[in-house]
Amino acid sequence: MKVMHRLFSDLYGRLTKRKNAYPSYTPIDVVNAPYSGHATVLSISLQNIDVLADSMQPYELVQFLSKETNRLVKLIEQCHGVLACQIGGQVLAYWKNPVSTSSSIQTELALAAALSMLKTYAPSINVRLVLASENISVNFFGPQRQCQIRGAAIVLAEQLMAVPKENFVNQSHLLLLSAQTVTLLNMDEPRMRLIRHYQDGKDFFELVEDTADC
Repeated sequence: MKVMHRLFSDLYGRLTKRKNAYPSYTPIDVVNAPYSGHATVLSISLQNIDVLADSMQPYELVQFLSKETNRLVKLIEQCHGVLACQIGGQVLAYWKNPVSTSSSIQTELALAAALSMLKTYAPSINVRLVLASENISVNFFGPQRQCQIRGAAIVLAEQLMAVPKENFVNQSHLLLLSAQTVTLLNMDEPRMRLIRHYQDGKDFFELVEDTADC
């Protein structure tokens, strides 16, 4: 697991340098405003909350989930994402890909956020992260500006969240990417590889350590 954490950290560093290499890059305004169009969605789920609950007092579990959620929100904000919702061990965010900007930069920021999350999780925590790039529709309602988000990217992320973990190489720290996300990223990273999977008529990928040379 320490090897995977180091690899995630190295890949995150390379993505950050690549983003900073774009002289014309300007972060998209993340003010909570209605949005309809293409986006990359990041869905995060702690998969073993029931196991954690058995080893913690109720107040300890609440404090733990609050601390983890706040940490994830900060990482999303640092990578210029928009927080859609957070509840318990679930967090959902998105990166807008309007026509006027480079979709690949926004998707790389979403991947950088996912990698920064994965590299800090303890081995005892089972976490699944899904990156899905499709159309979304976002609206805000009520005095607290609660977010309502729908669309093909959300449906796809939910489908990938539901795939049994036994299908994957990584059992505790799992990062899945939709086919369109991989196309936008055009990933060619040393020491990492993408494993193709198939579910409900769609291809998707799992990011894993490349052990071919080990």
